[in-house]
Amino acid sequence: MSEDQLQELRRKRLAEWLKSQGGARRVCEKYNLGKKVESHISYIVNGYSFGGRAARNIEAKLRMDEGYLDGEPKQNLLFSADALLLARWFDRLTDGKDRSDAYFTPTEASW
Repeated sequence: MSEDQLQELRRKRLAEWLKSQGGARRVCEKYNLGKKVESHISYIVNGYSFGGRAARNIEAKLRMDEGYLDGEPKQNLLFSADALLLARWFDRLTDGKDRSDAYFTPTEASW
């Protein structure tokens, strides 16, 4: 894919995402980004240069997964890094054994 095609894909995906979120103004208000960012987004959607660095910056500001605008999200959609870390810690605590019977079960006496 050429750089021009990639920039056009980014613009299209950004415009679609913004539309699904209620528009650039609503998104900027939601994330407290201000008029400057809203204006920058408008320029991009309307044809302003949209290279990789700008795309990653916009993704971060709009809380998108890295690579979303390129059509290749980098984050695992099933498990975030925090969820995987938590699972590893739980595995260490339980020595990898099933401890489902060890969970607290509320009884009438514990109320």
